[in-house]
Amino acid sequence: MLLVKIQNWAVVAKRNARNQLATPDIHLKGMVSGHPSWPDGTEITTSPIRHRKGEHLISGNGTRE
Repeated sequence: MLLVKIQNWAVVAKRNARNQLATPDIHLKGMVSGHPSWPDGTEITTSPIRHRKGEHLISGNGTRE
């Protein structure tokens, strides 16, 4: 499991485009470091957050933040 750090983050709620009545998914938006696909300092929005494990969050793609 990949451990990624997000700084200066904010919680973002996004509704599924196919089902506007469903509960919105929760994402984090912030500056990433330690991600293999994004240079450190890039502003990103995570996949939907699925689980919390202590201080860490697990996103929909399995990345641990």
